[in-house]
Formats: sequence, C-alpha cells, structure tokens
Amino acid sequence: MKRFLLPIILLAISLGCKKTNPSEPPEPQPPVVTPVTQTGLITTDKNFPQANEPVTLYFNPAKGNALLNGFTGEVYVHWGVVTNSSNGSWKYTKSNTFNTPDPASKMTRQSNGTYSITITPQTFLVFRQVNRYKKIAMVFRNADGTLVGRNPDGSDIYLPVYTSGLSVRFLRPELNPTYTPTPAAATITIGQQIDISGVASQSASLKLTLNDVEFATASNATQITGKATITMIGEQVIKLIANGSVQESFKLTANGAVTTAACRQVPNPME
Repeated sequence: MKRFLLPIILLAISLGCKKTNPSEPPEPQPPVVTPVTQTGLITTDKNFPQANEPVTLYFNPAKGNALLNGFTGEVYVHWGVVTNSSNGSWKYTKSNTFNTPDPASKMTRQSNGTYSITITPQTFLVFRQVNRYKKIAMVFRNADGTLVGRNPDGSDIYLPVYTSGLSVRFLRPELNPTYTPTPAAATITIGQQIDISGVASQSASLKLTLNDVEFATASNATQITGKATITMIGEQVIKLIANGSVQESFKLTANGAVTTAACRQVPNPME
C-alpha cells in the first residue's frame, strides 16, 4: 500500500509548491471605482426613479430656503405630476388643500434630521400613464402650510422621472432641484477646478465636456468623474454625454454669480 501512496504524496507536494513564473506579467486588475452618492435638498434611493417602481425620497430641511430647518413637528409633502404635455404645470395634485395635513403624504423623521417617504408614483399620485411622467413637483410643509420648504430662490422643487431607456444625470456638483436645475455653488473664479461626476442608467460610452472640449471619458461604464478647470470668464457649459447623443448639461458663469442652468434630457424618440 505504501508503494502506491508515496508517488501520490510526492505529486501533491510538487503541485502545491509550484511557483508562478516571474517573467509572466500579472493579470490586469480592473480600476477601482468609488461610488458617488447623491447630495442636495432632495435625494432618492436610486439614481433614476421610474413611475412604476417604488422610490424613497429624502428631504434635507437644512438646504433650500431652510424654513423647516430645526422644525420638530410633522412634515408633509405637497406634490403633483408634471407630464410631457402639461407645459411645466402641476397636474394630479395629491392633496386638495394646502392648509390641512394629508396623512398619506406625512414623512418620517430620520436620526440625522432629514425626512423620508417611500411611494410608487404611478399608484400613489394616481396617474398611470408611465411614459408621460416628466417630473414630480413638490414642496414640503408643516401641517397647516405656514412653513414651506422650497428651493433657495423660493421656487417649487422638481424630481425628474425616467423611463427604462438610456438616461444620464449629474451627481456632482450639487444642483438645486429647480425646474431647470441650477448649480448650488454661488460663484466660480478663473483657475478654479470643479469636481464633476455623472452616472448613466446603462453601461455606455461616457464623456464630460467643458464648452464642448472633452476633459474625461469612460468606456462601457455607468459612472464618470473628472475635473473641469475654468480658464476663461463668462458663461461655461458642462455636458455629460452618453453614446454621443443622450446628454444633460448645466451652465454657470465664471467670475460672477451662477446664472440660469440649462439641464436637459434628450427625449426618447420611442415615446
């Protein structure tokens, strides 16, 4: 029996001690991608909320006009739908009155002082035409509507609603959720570097441009980051482009106050 065991043991030792050929190049490791999370007056648990899927909405009362910052009572959402044919107007408002609480729209206070609520827009807002959702319009208020959380400029708050096709959005810099999103930063100066980060709903060829000059690319990716260096005064246009056609953009002004942003999603031709 020992005659048969000895060769087997020697073979096992030989295989276990086999060394990698130092002349062989190591296998390439994929680049480490650090996920970028949302920040701002409102955030969601998913980057591309859709009308027929549950989404958790978070409200930070310390941002925006901050009228509910430090408030310890109950907070409610007053909201409705902006469709692709409503010309920016609210439709299908959830509550009929602004001055009485709507129990279904009451938010839950979190330990960090933010508030949250989870809904499926299609059923909760009682508008079932999924492909006609453009944005969810909202403000946040106390029970009698005497304290109202809005954008820094006093405007209503808007959450884009996406379809199942390819979409992109910015995660950095922080954008105010106005109807046309605007950068939260008040000013920029010549020579300043701006951290830009964006995501796509599907793997795609991504690029970031400043005034149509490319400064970051990512292939077959769902996230892209880069730094835009401001080299000239006046209006600056930053774009996030996927597969050469799907894009969003925003504008700001160097050496002055941020001006109206232009952030748009290219329409899906199949809708």
